[in-house]
Amino acid sequence: MEDFCMFFEEALKVAIKGEEDAFNTYFNAIKKVENKAAKELLKELAKEELEHKHKLELALIDEDYILNIGTGSIPKNFSIADFLVDKNKINEKSSLQDIYSYAISSEKKAINFYSILMNSCSGSKMSFLFEKLRDEEKKHLSKLEKDYEDTFIQEN
Repeated sequence: MEDFCMFFEEALKVAIKGEEDAFNTYFNAIKKVENKAAKELLKELAKEELEHKHKLELALIDEDYILNIGTGSIPKNFSIADFLVDKNKINEKSSLQDIYSYAISSEKKAINFYSILMNSCSGSKMSFLFEKLRDEEKKHLSKLEKDYEDTFIQEN
């Protein structure tokens, strides 16, 4: 495959669209899901997507704002995503565990997406942006995996 690298504004708009799509998925699921705990998790996830989108929109206005995206250390990866059944959609009968599985799978896909873009823009300013976005998604994945482990995996 031939390397492809986007322009800065275009890349941010692609990332913003991804955050909007994720927000809409979670927002629409809030209205459908019957499980109260799952509904609360969906609200939290929808709010996080709005926060991500806002950070990206700020970077559209001021390129230096990308320095504020993906800052801090990346927490431990629990690798729970490797063992979950991939949930492709959410429906009214989705449980809390289903919502976690869906969200973890979505974060993993976002990490892979940004990693591919980062590598295709190697050595450029865009590579730096995609690395920051990937790292932000890694933080979210780690948080979701830790919460999943705390909620569903019993210690011996």
